[in-house]
Amino acid sequence: MKLISSVILFIISEMCFSQITLIPDQGFEQALIDLNIDSDGVINGQVLTSDVNSVTDLILNLFNVNTIAITDLTGIEAFTNLEILTIVNSNISSLDVSNNLQLRVLVCRNNILTSLNLSANLNLEFLDISNDGDIEPFNDFTELDLSNNPNINSIQATNMLNLHTINLQNGNNNPNMNINTGFYYFEEINEPDFVYNNVCITVDNLEQAQNGLAPYNQWNVSEYYVGINYSNNCALSIPKEEMGSEIELYPNPASEYVFIKTVTQQDIKSIVFYDIYGRQVLIIPDTNGKIDVSVLTAGSYIVKCIDVNNKAVSEKIVIR
Repeated sequence: MKLISSVILFIISEMCFSQITLIPDQGFEQALIDLNIDSDGVINGQVLTSDVNSVTDLILNLFNVNTIAITDLTGIEAFTNLEILTIVNSNISSLDVSNNLQLRVLVCRNNILTSLNLSANLNLEFLDISNDGDIEPFNDFTELDLSNNPNINSIQATNMLNLHTINLQNGNNNPNMNINTGFYYFEEINEPDFVYNNVCITVDNLEQAQNGLAPYNQWNVSEYYVGINYSNNCALSIPKEEMGSEIELYPNPASEYVFIKTVTQQDIKSIVFYDIYGRQVLIIPDTNGKIDVSVLTAGSYIVKCIDVNNKAVSEKIVIR
C-alpha cells in the first residue's frame, strides 16, 4: 500500500512540475524554439509552462527568428512575468495581452492587427502599433482604447489608415505624454495644409485640453498631416471635413468605375487620387460623376475632391 501511495504521489508531483501551455500556432512555437525558450526543441503544439513563465522580454520578428508565419499568439497568456513584448511582421489579426499583467512595453508594428485587448494592463507605459510604409502587412485600427492604462506615456501609431479615436480617459493624464499619429508617406505632397486624417482623443479634462492648460500643454503630439482634437466623448465628436456638403463614392470597393456626387449636387471641379505613400497617381481636372479607375492597381487610395468654392474633402476608397 505504501508503494502504491508513493507512486501516486510521484505521478501527481510530476504532473505539477510538468504543466504545459498549448501553442497551437507552429510559427509561434518555432520562434520559441529559435529563441531557446521551448526546451524540448520540437514542434508539438505545446511548451512547458516553466519554460515561459519566467520570460521577461520576448522578441518575435519574422525576419530575425522565424521562417514560418505567425498567425496566432495563443499561449502568450502563460508568459506571466513578461514586461516587454515585440511582435512585428506577423500575420496576427488580434492580440490579447490582458493576462500579461507585468507588461510595460508593447511593440506590434507591421502586423494585420484589427483588435487589441489591453483592458487589464495597468503597468503599460509604451505602445507602438505603427506601420512602416512600404513594408506589408499593415495594422488597421479605427479606435484605440487606453482607458484602463493609467501609466501609458508613449503612443506610436504612425501611418494608420483608419485610426479615428484614442481613448485616454484613464484618470491619470500626466504631462509626460508622447503621441505620434503622423503620416510619413506624404513627403511628395506639396500641400502643407493637407490633412489625411482626423484623430479624436478622449481626455480626463476636456476644458484644460482645449485651452492648452496643464498637463496637456506639455504633451508632445505630432500632427504631421493629421488633425487632432480633444473630447470627453469621441463617439459624438469625430470631426468631419466639409465641402459645402458630403460626398458619395460608390461602389466601394471598386474595380472599373467610381461614381461620385455631392449630397446637394455641389459641382466638383477637380479630383486627386493618392496612394498610401502619398503619391498623386490620378488627377482629374473635372468630372461628370464617373471616373475610370481601371488604370489603378489594387489597393487603398485617398480621393481628394475640390468643389467650385475651393473647399475639399477626402475619402478612402479601395480598388480591387
